[in-house]
Amino acid sequence: MRQPGLAFDAPHKESYTQKVLRVFEQNKNVWIDADFLASPRVGGKYAWRSRVADCRKILGRIDNRQRKAREGYTISEYRYVSK
Repeated sequence: MRQPGLAFDAPHKESYTQKVLRVFEQNKNVWIDADFLASPRVGGKYAWRSRVADCRKILGRIDNRQRKAREGYTISEYRYVSK
């Protein structure tokens, strides 16, 4: 017997990994700021680096570059390099 109100065909919420994957697929060969990937709307605040690693397993090559801003902090960016 099914409990009223439970639907097994309800759409599921997109996971953080799926969101990061979508960002990379929609921005091939474009550098994306790590702060954007770590935002709550995309990869989430805490495990976003693991999600980038998961995307590497799916997509292949995702590059990372780091550079110093004039103010002294480090800017980290990622890019999916499509074949």
